[in-house]
Amino acid sequence: MIVCPHCNSQLKADYSCSSCGFAPPVQDGIPLFAPDLSEENEGFPADAHARLFELESGHFWFRHRNRVIDFLLRGYFPEVGSFCEVGCGTGQALAAISASFPAMDLTAVEIYARGLSFARTRVPRATFLQADLNAFPFVDEFDVVGVFDVLEHLDDDLGALRNIHHAVRPGGGIIVTVPQHQWLWSVTDEAACHRRRYSRKALLEVVSRAGFHPMRHLSFMTLLQPAMMASRLAPRFGGDEPDPYRELRLSAFLNMFFLNVCKLELLLLKAGIPFPVGGSLALLATKPS
Repeated sequence: MIVCPHCNSQLKADYSCSSCGFAPPVQDGIPLFAPDLSEENEGFPADAHARLFELESGHFWFRHRNRVIDFLLRGYFPEVGSFCEVGCGTGQALAAISASFPAMDLTAVEIYARGLSFARTRVPRATFLQADLNAFPFVDEFDVVGVFDVLEHLDDDLGALRNIHHAVRPGGGIIVTVPQHQWLWSVTDEAACHRRRYSRKALLEVVSRAGFHPMRHLSFMTLLQPAMMASRLAPRFGGDEPDPYRELRLSAFLNMFFLNVCKLELLLLKAGIPFPVGGSLALLATKPS
């Protein structure tokens, strides 16, 4: 169910409210539930979407994260009928999910209208809405919600997760990915407008407090963590200050080498081998029926 952000009445199919008269403005066919935040806010630099759209499709990091997400979706929600990605960015993860689950009903929500314009070119079959997680307009709407590297941008991650909890149907769940280990904090995090990196304990706690039951968590980007440490921690020991986007501009050879390392890592994860550390952390949790 989609509800009115002003009076909480159920909205009609065109997103208008028969109770209070609310009707979101529409831009390029996309309803704007938070138009004042659609171009600029503190969560993410709006001009980064064009840069990411060019760089992320073949990049090893995004491809590996997509495979981890696919592994969790297939393992725990193989019959999922409806999926919503919150903070979909340019739609890179959504496109991978769409390819893996062609019959699944897809919705994508993003605060930046610019990001949605890129995402729609990748997954034209999805439903797109511009909205703020602080006023999320869904109640018991989706089987699964994906929150991929979003929570670290938010001041109130608990409030956002509670709003997502409202949007998930009883018996459904969420898949979350976040950057891990605060000691890996670097200029790259600052450029991305991160508020924090997570520990496993911190992520489990905030997801549980939001009302979800954690089922599975795993570290990934583990085998490449030494390279990540060398890149990000060098300035603390007298190295040159890194370009925050250098990790996105790899040579074709290095990108392929890293991708092959990640393929090995995924095989180990699928074999049930847990990693105690990793540049990223994934968590799957369910909403009680």
